[in-house]
This record gives sequence, structure tokens and C-alpha cells, in this order.
Amino acid sequence: MGSPNAALNVDGDEDESATVSDSTATKTDSDSDSETETDEEIRNRYDTGPFREGEKVLAYHKQCIYVAKVLQFEKRSNGWHYYVHYLGWNKSWDEWVGVDRLLKYTDENRMKQEALNKKLEEQKKAELQTSKRGTAGGRGKKRKKDSSSKEKSAVPPEKLVNIQIPLTLKKQLIDDCEFITHLGKLVKLPRTPNVEDILKLYLDYRCKKDGT
Repeated sequence: MGSPNAALNVDGDEDESATVSDSTATKTDSDSDSETETDEEIRNRYDTGPFREGEKVLAYHKQCIYVAKVLQFEKRSNGWHYYVHYLGWNKSWDEWVGVDRLLKYTDENRMKQEALNKKLEEQKKAELQTSKRGTAGGRGKKRKKDSSSKEKSAVPPEKLVNIQIPLTLKKQLIDDCEFITHLGKLVKLPRTPNVEDILKLYLDYRCKKDGT
């Protein structure tokens, strides 16, 4: 038979080991509770809004719809925003857009994109035709105005004076006219012959011809 003290010690050891195991279990439970994420934290970690990173989408830019790809996303105070790259366009066009400017890449939305682009092309063609008509109308008015101004500036035949010019003088005048009107060259001054010389030459010519 063993001594009572030995039995007491055994019981005491069992109590101490039970206490240690209980405390260890309590500590393990508390650690697992601290490491476990709440449902809200999990949703926030994996929630990307209506679109996810790398998704192919349709994006509004001004009046047109373009095919784009979501590169980044973030949730702001005014809702989800996505940083998109327009496929086939330079990276300089990349931008942050709101949810209201994005569409899912579906057959229905693709048809919507084609219909909108077709409508815009027809509007551009109509505007171009209208501008051409306006230009043609302006030219017609200008021509009418020019013809009317010519008619007004026309001198009656009875007021015309027929002046006979010598061939040498005529050639000189034609050369000067060509230089100024066609070649854009101005006559250097003083010019020889000048106006006074031309008039004297003409006077001499008329005097010799008339025999005076």
C-alpha cells in the first residue's frame, strides 16, 4: 500500500495539469477569435464593385463608346471608380471613370455601341453636307455680287477713249504689268522711263504722226 501523502501528491499533479491544459485551451480559443476576420472585412477585401481588375468592358468617352480594360479600382466617397485603358489607343488616354461610364462587355451592349457609332457617323455626314451647301451658296452669292459690281463699273462705250500707243512703249507697259501682276515684282523707283518720259515720248509720236 502506498502512503496517503503519495496519493495526495498524485491528485495534486493531476489538478495542476488540468489547470494548465484549461488555460492553454482558453488561450488557443482567444487567438483563433483574434485571427478570424469578420464577414464585412472579407467582403471589403474581395469586393470590387460591378467590375473587376482585368475585365474587358465598354466605356463611354464623350459621345462614343470604346472597348476598354479595367486596370485598377478603388472605392471613393462618391462610389466605385475604375482606371481603364482604351484598347487600341495610346496609354495617354488612360483615365479614372465612374460606374456610370462603364458597361458590361455583352452582345447587347455591343449592339448598343454599334448603333450609337453609326448614328454619330450619319450626323457627321449630314453636317458635312450642310457645310458644303453653305459654301456653295456663298460662292454663288459672291459670283452674283462680282457680276453685278462689274456691270456697275462698266463704262459706257461713248465715254471710252481710244489711245494709240507705240509698240516700244506698249511692250514696256506689258512687261511691267507681267512683272507686277504675275511675278509679284514691284518696279524699282525711280524708274526709267518714268511717267514724264512716257508722256514726252507719246507727245513726240503724235506730233510726228500728225506732222505738226
